[in-house]
Amino acid sequence: MAGPLFAGEGRLGLARAFLAQGASAVVATDWPVGPAAAEVAERFYRRLARGATPAAALRGARLDVRRDPSTAHPFYWAGYVLLVGG
Repeated sequence: MAGPLFAGEGRLGLARAFLAQGASAVVATDWPVGPAAAEVAERFYRRLARGATPAAALRGARLDVRRDPSTAHPFYWAGYVLLVGG
């Protein structure tokens, strides 16, 4: 996630803005993932549409992408994180 780093607060960025405005959860990336990693997002939203919780949808999407030898490298799946509002 981009944004300035504040002691005790972590990175302040767009995800935090959504959470502050009432979003229950935000999927963000820890680094720029690029189009090659879009498969995680596609699988995540497909699982959400079938009724999975955001946490289960992201976990399943990351595992699916990790199992494919062409996208098994962590670059393709490890950057996605789920941030849950409080």
